[in-house]
Parts: sequence; C-alpha cells; structure tokens
Amino acid sequence: MKNILKIREAASTPEVQQLFARDMAASVDRCIADLKGIKGVLIKKSYQVVKNVRKGYIEHMIMVMSNDFINAFEPLHEAHRASMTLPAERVTPFRDYLAKHSQEAYDAFISVADKYAESRKDALVGKSYAMFRPQLSAYFQLAIPYLADVVDAHTVIDV
Repeated sequence: MKNILKIREAASTPEVQQLFARDMAASVDRCIADLKGIKGVLIKKSYQVVKNVRKGYIEHMIMVMSNDFINAFEPLHEAHRASMTLPAERVTPFRDYLAKHSQEAYDAFISVADKYAESRKDALVGKSYAMFRPQLSAYFQLAIPYLADVVDAHTVIDV
C-alpha cells in the first residue's frame, strides 16, 4: 500500500530539505539538458552562466526559496492527495495532477520566481531571468514532470 505525505511533512528537517533541494537541482539540470532547438541552446547557455555564479548556486537558491515554494504548491499537492482514497495500492503521480492544473501550477511557480528575481541584487541573474520571463510558461510545462517526480520521490511512501 502507498500513502502520500504532505509536502511540509516530507521536508520536516533541515537534512531532508537539503536532500530535496539537491534532488530538485539535479532535476532542473536534467530538464535544461533535455531542451532542444535554438531557444534550448540559449537557455542552456544562460543556465550555465547562472550556475557559474558560484558552486551549488541552483541548489542554494532552491533551499532559500523552499518555504515559499512549499507554501505555493501545498494547496495543489493537498488537492492531489484529496483526489485519491489513501492509502492505496497505486497512487496517481503528482505530474498527472499538475498537467491537468497546469495554469494553477504555473501561477504558483511564477509568484515565487518573480518575488526572488525582483529581490536579487546580482544583475547577471536578474538579467537572465528577465530575458526568459516571457517564455517561462511554455518551459514550465516541460519542467512539470521533472519537478513533480521529485515531489513524489519525497512524499510517496510505502505503508
């Protein structure tokens, strides 16, 4: 049987939050690496510039923003949990729920991303974000499976 923890329960200790941030950063790396075409090349280059701000920068920023992301995505994750009878033999992946509620997921994501982009004193990071902000909706749709799979990896448990 499987159950799904609340996101906040799954990220209850600093050690687990660090592991979650590491897994999420690796997921972002995979998502960026899978981008195709000219825009994909541009995003990869910009992402590399941001990653080179300092070693572990992406993971660090995920940690910094984690409470805000948890707050933003918690209602979606709770609705996902409520859509099933738990525990269950099989649970529907969070990626499937987010695909059906992609605008709500994007709104949650962008509210946090914009907040941090506005507060960044690092001009290079701010400029990179501003350049790709208009296209984020399309790229976020591509990222949903990667990000949701990390959430599932940390919240779906055997009971």
